[in-house]
Amino acid sequence: MAWSGFPDAAKFEFVEVDMLDTKRFLEVFLKLKNEWVDGFEIKVVVENDKTVISANREGMLSLAKQLMMLADGMPGDHVHYDEYNSLEEGSAEMIIERI
Repeated sequence: MAWSGFPDAAKFEFVEVDMLDTKRFLEVFLKLKNEWVDGFEIKVVVENDKTVISANREGMLSLAKQLMMLADGMPGDHVHYDEYNSLEEGSAEMIIERI
């Protein structure tokens, strides 16, 4: 039975969340937020099974700072890049993960 205050609740799957995971996510997110250099431009294109990452100086510095942050992080820490949050329009989505 769906909760009456939320008419579409039956459509959602509820997941138990570990508070330590949530805290870790916020730590990484807040650190990452400060790792962008003003004026960055980054584009990711996949052509013929090759991935090309193109960036201006500020974009390269931003990526370098974020890679250093991930290197100091924990296995599983990762960053999603796409045209809606950091990449130029038409870019392919990219995920970089610490192993």
